[in-house]
Amino acid sequence: MQQKLIIGTAQIGQDYGITNNENILNEDQARPLVIHAREKGVQFIDTAIIYGKSQEILGNVGVKDFKIITKIPHILNDGLTNKEAEIILYDQIIKSIRSLNIDNLYAILLHEPIKQLKGIHGKLYHKILSELKNDGKVKKIGVSVYSPNDILILLDIFNFEIVQAPFSIIDQRFLNSGLLDKLNKLNISFHARSIFLQGLLLMNLNRIPDQFSPYNQIFQYWHKWLFENQLSALDACLNFVNQFQQVNKVIVGIDKKSQLTEILKVKNIPLKTLPIWPKIDENLINPTTWK
Repeated sequence: MQQKLIIGTAQIGQDYGITNNENILNEDQARPLVIHAREKGVQFIDTAIIYGKSQEILGNVGVKDFKIITKIPHILNDGLTNKEAEIILYDQIIKSIRSLNIDNLYAILLHEPIKQLKGIHGKLYHKILSELKNDGKVKKIGVSVYSPNDILILLDIFNFEIVQAPFSIIDQRFLNSGLLDKLNKLNISFHARSIFLQGLLLMNLNRIPDQFSPYNQIFQYWHKWLFENQLSALDACLNFVNQFQQVNKVIVGIDKKSQLTEILKVKNIPLKTLPIWPKIDENLINPTTWK
């Protein structure tokens, strides 16, 4: 599991997650988590420019020996000249590298790729990222998406090496669409995120926030299925994504050393059976629709 695991750091330096009732992780709280990940052989950390002070905190903690993936949002407005946009984009990426206190990035992903690449400065994103890759500042270029349709659009307009996307036991859109196989054949790495649906799949029924009450039947079925198959939610969620060779990496948001310990304890055993879900409303599996 260590080889596949990527530590997600959205909880560091900002308030993140529908089920996160803990304090925002500061530098002192993030340090033991990073040290523990290092001791356990975890090699990858995922962050983003929009994750509050995450990059700065990670830089102060010390992550030079990790492979760092960061994401860049849509920061170029249409009113900028090409030269102005080029300076802003290049400076922002170099600022990320400096904040993280590292020499280079394992990967940069476009955080809003369709908006970024379809906009007036679309070619510039490709140009700058390619130049940074040629200069050794970035090893790989990729995209972070929410749906298979995003990938179908992007394959025609952008050369990327990594896709970060939601994939879980309740959200199998990339599997059912055939895109897991297609990306694998194109040698594009697939990084699964939201494997716990921001923690909803791990919660007891009586702790699920009221805003998800329209989906009570789905969560009741999920817990019934776990009970009947004598599985913990953690085991089921992890072993589902682990059983696919097309899933190259798994991003798990962690804000406690103990959480990482529990995840690494899970034995990699393919599931003998899978839940038979009713049709899943995309408003449930797409956190951008949550309020």
